[in-house]
Amino acid sequence: MLSNITIRDLAIIDEISVDFQPGFNVLSGETGAGKSIIINALGLVLGDRASADLVRSGADEARVEALFVTPPDGEVHEVLERLGLPREAELLLSRQVHVSGRSQCRLNGSPLTLSMLREVGAALVDLHGQHEHQSLLRTETHLSHLDAAGGEGHLKEVERFADLYEALREVREQRRALQQDDRARVQRVDLLEFQVREIEAANLVPGEEQSLLDERRRLGGIEKLGEAAALALSCLDAGDDGVGAVEALARAWKALEFVGSVDAALEPLVAGLEACSVQAQECLTTLRGYVDELEADPARLDAVEARLHQLSQLKRKYGETVETVIAHGAQAQQELDALTNSEARLQELEQELGRAEARVADAGLALSRKRRKLARSFEEAVSAQFRELAMERARFLVDLRHEPDDDGVPVEGTRLNCSRNGLDRVQFLLAPNPGEPPKPLAKIASGGEMSRVMLALKSASTQPGNISTWVFDEVDAGIGGATAEVVGRKLTALSERCQSLCVTHLAQIASQALHHQVVHKVAGKKSTKVAVVPLTAEARVEEIARMLSGELTETSRQHAAEMLARRGGRA
Repeated sequence: MLSNITIRDLAIIDEISVDFQPGFNVLSGETGAGKSIIINALGLVLGDRASADLVRSGADEARVEALFVTPPDGEVHEVLERLGLPREAELLLSRQVHVSGRSQCRLNGSPLTLSMLREVGAALVDLHGQHEHQSLLRTETHLSHLDAAGGEGHLKEVERFADLYEALREVREQRRALQQDDRARVQRVDLLEFQVREIEAANLVPGEEQSLLDERRRLGGIEKLGEAAALALSCLDAGDDGVGAVEALARAWKALEFVGSVDAALEPLVAGLEACSVQAQECLTTLRGYVDELEADPARLDAVEARLHQLSQLKRKYGETVETVIAHGAQAQQELDALTNSEARLQELEQELGRAEARVADAGLALSRKRRKLARSFEEAVSAQFRELAMERARFLVDLRHEPDDDGVPVEGTRLNCSRNGLDRVQFLLAPNPGEPPKPLAKIASGGEMSRVMLALKSASTQPGNISTWVFDEVDAGIGGATAEVVGRKLTALSERCQSLCVTHLAQIASQALHHQVVHKVAGKKSTKVAVVPLTAEARVEEIARMLSGELTETSRQHAAEMLARRGGRA
């Protein structure tokens, strides 16, 4: 829902901020008051073309901001997700147009490309009048309009077809991945086989590298180890030439042990010397064994160095550690298995593809048959709406066809174009007058006709659609009286499904709105500005009276008050 639009330095507008409410909103005002500028500003922030001529004289840039409150299940959230944008309940779209002609687009303060802005805008607002982005000019939207007329049951069938199509697309993608260039596949197999052989031949063991590094340090420092061990041994055991530390500790212990019973204060010292003597003796025994076993082993050192070099080469190719090299080998083996088994898998996929295409073709034909019946009833329903909207001479047709496509699905011997929406290509055609051949809407419909065509389509549909705001500009072009009453009622009915905004000159339409604002010019000494004023109940009577007769009289005021009272209109 459009909550607010703020416009700065656009055309003759210096700055205005307009709030909109749920339901049926109307903008009215004298011809040339600036209503079209507001609609153009909305179109600009939705992605219409920008021009430096839009910038108000004397300003550097024009800026438009539109705040939308989005429903949780709105189509816009799917668009945001597809574009990689955050899903938020409030969306602030902004567009800046510099006097140089350069423009900038933003969503909630983050930059957007113009194409992204258009996608987001198209999911938020459908604007009808003289505007490029109105949905009826995009034939790709016609199918969704037709399906919406089929009701909830039909839409569920469309969803079931979409599921079948996605399953088909997945099988096709798997097959395409297997059908990559044979030369590239063979080269990849050769590379993987070499990597697997090289890693397996190395017989890698997790933690092996650290053990080898420790062993290399020991083997490389064996001379220093021997010198240190010999010195330590001579200190502990001096041999026949003197008294070593072990013998000295033993003598000290024995000497004090003899007198320890005489003086109790010596008992802790005796115990400590005993422990030291025993520990020193154990160290002496261990050290003698270490010295006896310590000897240089150049061959083993060379073997350790060679193994470490081998590990280094493997790490340089396949990973930073031995463990990552092992993991790379396992992954390469998995990919190799998949490639070598691809022929068998490809045959399986070909059979699966045939079954998936058959399911899609059968479901697509069934859906097409239902759509052809639906198209005839939809044509009748829209034509009935035309008669109420002063377009009784116009003929509305639904052109539903299939298109050949070599990459499509096989249907009765011919491959047909297919998408997740089905086999059908739909385009709405209009013949405004008897005797004229029907043509695409974009080629013959005026702005007012386009608005009424859309109003007829939405009135004929049983579904509200995914867009939460509908804007109708020039919907009252060329009509009046009873037809205007009908247009107003249809807009009121539409506003029960979604927010609707209408720019009108007709009191019969304006009086049926829930919310009414008037646009008028404010002339200053040096410039003219635009103001938008929400109408109170009393002021609304005055505006409806003006719209009825062009001047304020007691009769026009009384008539306006009766119209508002009869229709329950309020400001």
